Amino acid sequence: ELRFVQTDQNTARQVYYQPWLTSSDQWTLRWSQRFGTLDAGSVGVGAGLKNFQAAGGNDRGYNAVLYGAGANRGKMALERWDVTTQNLVTTGPALTLAAGDIVDCWLTRSGWTITATASNRANAQVSSASLAFSDFVSPPLVAPTISRMCFYPFQGTIYVSNVSFVINHRKPARFVVIGGSIAEGYDALTYAGGFVRVMQSSVTEAVCNDSSSWNGTGDAVSLLPEILAHQPG
Repeated sequence: ELRFVQTDQNTARQVYYQPWLTSSDQWTLRWSQRFGTLDAGSVGVGAGLKNFQAAGGNDRGYNAVLYGAGANRGKMALERWDVTTQNLVTTGPALTLAAGDIVDCWLTRSGWTITATASNRANAQVSSASLAFSDFVSPPLVAPTISRMCFYPFQGTIYVSNVSFVINHRKPARFVVIGGSIAEGYDALTYAGGFVRVMQSSVTEAVCNDSSSWNGTGDAVSLLPEILAHQPG
């Protein structure tokens, strides 16, 4: 069990898993958490993506946070990092929350949709929020670049356990696409309209996409553990 104890908010404080980088467009991050106390300072801890790509994209971090204080207390929320600030994008409904309640949480990316969910074991209540990546909204909700899974301890005493990260693509993969903006689908009107998705829908073999905007050869090499995790043929 990992304990986060913060008396103020400082987004420079982060905990991430050093060896693993992800660029997959299909994954799930899971964890369980409980608040040691619930008061005005029990904001919560975010869990999501910290960008680590060599060039570009440092404004594309997304995280899920179950709020334990303020107007959004009891709500699972999605936030976007813009280099200096965590910006609230959307929230789910409020669930009844007490100190010590164990809440199972997960953050899932499926294509251009990212969904955060919290389920309170004490009362079976659920709060869920989702957003769709888009270049055509203001401010843009652009898809993330190569990232690490990261915890952002905002404020309060929160205990985290049972952390897991899973790639949701079917394995083994026959093909893995490793590319940049075009392969990611940047500026496509729909996720289904990207050429990799057209290829995925046109063949029976599994086709996985490990592409992101600003991607270069050096970035792709850093992704080799994930690429091999697809068990490509």
